[in-house]
Order: sequence, then C-alpha cells, then structure tokens
Amino acid sequence: MLRKEQSVFFFVFFLFFVLDVHSQFIPPAKFDGFVYKNGPINSDTIVIDAFLDPVCPYSRDSWPALKYAVESYGPSVRLMVHLFPLPYHDNAFVASRALHIVNMLNTSATFHLLEGFFKHQVADLIDNNSRSWNLKRIQELFDAESAEAISKIKIPATPIDDKLIWILDPKGKFSVKSVIRSAQGQVSAHDGVNWNGLWKLRIHERYKVLIWRIATGILPTKVNLALKLGSGDTLCPLCSEYDESIEHIFFHCAISRAIWFGNSWAVYSNHLTFSSCKDIINIICDPSLPSGMSMDGKMLKEQTAIQFAITLDVIWNLRNQVIHNDHKINLMATIKLLESRIMEHVLSLKEPGSLEVRDCVVWEAPPIGVIKINVDAAIYLDKSFMAAVARDYKGELIKAWAKTTVYKDPTIAEADAICWALELAKTEKFEKISIESDAKVCVDALLSPIR
Repeated sequence: MLRKEQSVFFFVFFLFFVLDVHSQFIPPAKFDGFVYKNGPINSDTIVIDAFLDPVCPYSRDSWPALKYAVESYGPSVRLMVHLFPLPYHDNAFVASRALHIVNMLNTSATFHLLEGFFKHQVADLIDNNSRSWNLKRIQELFDAESAEAISKIKIPATPIDDKLIWILDPKGKFSVKSVIRSAQGQVSAHDGVNWNGLWKLRIHERYKVLIWRIATGILPTKVNLALKLGSGDTLCPLCSEYDESIEHIFFHCAISRAIWFGNSWAVYSNHLTFSSCKDIINIICDPSLPSGMSMDGKMLKEQTAIQFAITLDVIWNLRNQVIHNDHKINLMATIKLLESRIMEHVLSLKEPGSLEVRDCVVWEAPPIGVIKINVDAAIYLDKSFMAAVARDYKGELIKAWAKTTVYKDPTIAEADAICWALELAKTEKFEKISIESDAKVCVDALLSPIR
C-alpha cells in the first residue's frame, strides 16, 4: 500500500461504465491506449483505464493486480493502458516510444514488451559507454520484430532528462481541447452539422448551450426521461395532447406554434422540416432567406439566429415554469417578453455609433389646475400588478398607489389600470384630471368614436 508522504506519482485509474446513452457522443472508433489482449469493447463492458510509466517501479508492482482483475472477471472487464512517462524517470520517454512503435508493427507484442520493461528496466538494455542499445540483451528478451523496432530508436549521445510530451498534440503540449477531440474522434467532423458555426454565433453562451442540448437530444423532456427510467408520464405539459418529444415541445405543440407565429416575424414552426434534431443547428446557423431582400444578408441571418435561439429559450423556460411552478400560461405576456428580449439582444450587438438616435419621450406636466395620473400594469409569472402616480402642474408628487389585479392578460390589465385611475380620481375628489398610459391599444380605443 502506498503511503501519503510518498511524492512519486504512481498512476491514475479511471473506472467508468460505457452506457448506451443517446445524450453522449458515441465512443470513437479508435481508443487512445492499448487494450490488453485486444478484447472487444461494447456497451456493457467495464473499462479500467490505467496510466502507467514503463520504467516506474510502482507501475510495475501494480501490473500483476491489473492482469488478475481482467483475467478474473473475463470479457466483461477490459484493461486500457495509457502510457504516461514521468520526467524524473530515466529513459521513460524512450521506452514509451518503443511501445508505440511496436504496437503499430505488431499489436500482439505490445504487452510482451511492456512486461519486459517491467522485468528488466530500460537502463539495463542500454550500453551507457557507447550510448547504444544492448542488442544481445534485447534479442534475448523480445521477438525479432520487436527487437528490430527497438533498435531503430535513436538514443541521444548525451544523456538528457526525459520530459512529458502530449502525443495527441503536434507541439507536444497538453490541452483540454485535444482531450475532447480525442474522445469525440472524427464523429462530429463528418456528421454534416455546423458545430463550429454554432459556437461562433454572436448570441449569449447560454443560448448556444441550449441549442447544443437540443441538437444532441439530451434535454430532459418527458419522452427522454421515460426512455431513461423505463416508464413515466410523457404528455406535453403545455398542450396536454401529445407526447413531449423535443420536436413536439419546440415546434409542433399548439402553444409553441402560437409563440412562434405571435411575434413580429410570424414563423410557421410546424412548416420547419428536419430529419433529426441536429438539423436545427443548420437552420439557425444558415437559414434560408428569400431572394430580393433589401436588408444586408449577413445581418438578416444574424438576427434570424437571435430570433430562433431566444424563441427556443422562451419556450423551454415556459415549459419549466408550468411543470415546476404550476405557472398559468399567458400567451400575450410570453410573446411580449420574447419581443423585448429579441430587441434587447439585437441592439446590444450594434456598434455604439450605428444606433439610431430617436426623440426621447419625457413626462410633461399638466396644465394649471389639472392633476395627471400615470398608470401602468405589469405581469410576472402568474401575478399581475398595477400602479398609479398623481402629480400636479409643478410636477410634484401628490399621491401614489399600487395593488394586484386578477387579470393576467396584459391588455386587459392595462385597461383595468385606467379604470382604476378614474376611481382613484373620484375618491380623491380631483376636479380636473388627465390619465396617461403606455398601452396604445387602450388609449386608441378610448379616443376612437363610439359606434
């Protein structure tokens, strides 16, 4: 057993189960390491990843236990050996190179050579006087093909310290990116999905992650959860009519279609066709635009990506609010929130000098003897609030009120706020009043002639 005070790095085990889960990338065709006895690895196989230094005594001592574990449990357990030469072990890098070369020439000789290194340290195979391989000793220990491969490795004339080299990077430098690329293999590079385009979009990182989760099919929809757990409710929480798959909740649900069509772009989401969830990325990164558009094509594509990304986010948030907070669906409030978030995101991407300068709308004092009452309504989740502020001709505050309202529709809530202002004026005995509201629909309806 190793003591805590020992400073020598031994090896690291990573034990994991390879599960057949669609939410993860499929295993690459080629593993980064040597499989002991070259046994097959499938979805039910337990893989032990061992990081070993060919000339480390602790790696050597662990080898019999690793072999015993694999041989005891049979084909259900496989051993994957990763070479990890340590800089303070002489010739560790040379030994690792020898193992890689032998594995390329003859995979059946790889572990024979590794055991040879464990049994006879590399220093015993090198003639330090001539700085060359001890060919006689190598030929005694290894087969002819392995011995020839080892003899072709050049030994520096002057002994130099070994150093760590990350073989997955051409410069030998370790990076998380190289590990991810190695784990993913070449799958994502040839699947026809514009992954690079997704990460280069000028949208918030949270939206990118959501789109990635949609494209890889790992969102916890009710259908996905039922597949993982084996059973469960799969009914869509928004429409309560069909199963909640990714395609349904975002594009085919009646509530989702109303949100897509209700904003200023009026998108028919049920007309968007794609063979798999990954096609969503291509639709967002490279949308099909009608010919003859006067607007700059690049800018229009960018705004389309923003529109689609935020719409997906709003639908998913609404779905979570309904499930977890028993939220009452209010389409008008949801669409209004969507419009404001899209506009806010579009304006945030514009250069400071390119923003349009508009006339500022400021509050104006009423004439002498008139009391102006400003009203507004706001809806948050499943609650509605309204407020009123009364000022005189000097702009001085006379009184302010606030209360909740039972109406969840924004337009009706704004209309209720105007009616409430009239009641307040009557209660306070204001003789002359002026009511101001930002609800254009309500104001236009009051100013229009009665039919």
